[in-house]
Amino acid sequence: MTKNDILLQMYMDGKLPNAVLRQHRNKLLVTRKPKFTNYQATDKQINNRKKFRLAAIYAKTVEADPSLKQAYQLYTKEDQTVYTLAIKDYMQGPRVHGWDISGYHRRKGDSIFIKASDNVCVTRVMCRIFNVFGLLIEENDAHYQPDIEKWEYKLQKNHIISRAAGFHFKAWDLAGNSTIQKVRFSTTIAGD
Repeated sequence: MTKNDILLQMYMDGKLPNAVLRQHRNKLLVTRKPKFTNYQATDKQINNRKKFRLAAIYAKTVEADPSLKQAYQLYTKEDQTVYTLAIKDYMQGPRVHGWDISGYHRRKGDSIFIKASDNVCVTRVMCRIFNVFGLLIEENDAHYQPDIEKWEYKLQKNHIISRAAGFHFKAWDLAGNSTIQKVRFSTTIAGD
């Protein structure tokens, strides 16, 4: 008889009345039964539980869709299932944590580089460029450059009349989460 069999038998016989059996990574764990007397969940906890329920629905959808399941299988680690990775991906969105606008000289073809990451993968990055009045000059998708592990955005047109005063970098992950990083910088009339 294995250790798990003994624990299960003791639980079934009522010899562990204040315990709960849990399974984690194919191991049977015995934990103390939780106490919920006078417990009031906070708004943050309620919202997190709702998001987790949606994440579980998403994970089941991923397992049912062969192409999505295959995409997640590329990123699973040892002792990790597609289901748990999909939940983790749904719960955590991508991050934009770096950019290089030194190549921006207002000419078509100038490059702007964006560094974005995710716990699974970043699927898309978009760049929006605004003038000093907050009006959109241009927007389009950046393209991933695997050799430098950054996303490159090339200007679609010359910015002769209007100089950029702000950039919005938006990144998406496999679960459809997105995040936006807004970058503003001061501009001077002199030298324009």
